[in-house]
Amino acid sequence: MKANEDIRELLRKYDITCVEILEFLPNFSHTNRIYEELAKPLSEERKKDYILAIKKIKERKRKLYED
Repeated sequence: MKANEDIRELLRKYDITCVEILEFLPNFSHTNRIYEELAKPLSEERKKDYILAIKKIKERKRKLYED
């Protein structure tokens, strides 16, 4: 199993791009850093950062579709 497959699956499931998630991840200025980080095992704290970012993007998209 690839590293961080659960995070990758959430990104695919909710059709979230690395460009979208970039604004919610501190200390990153380019999407390449996200790809690099997801290629390696994440700490539990960093996984929480990704899951929180995914939740925020889902909420934003939900509001957009409701309007």
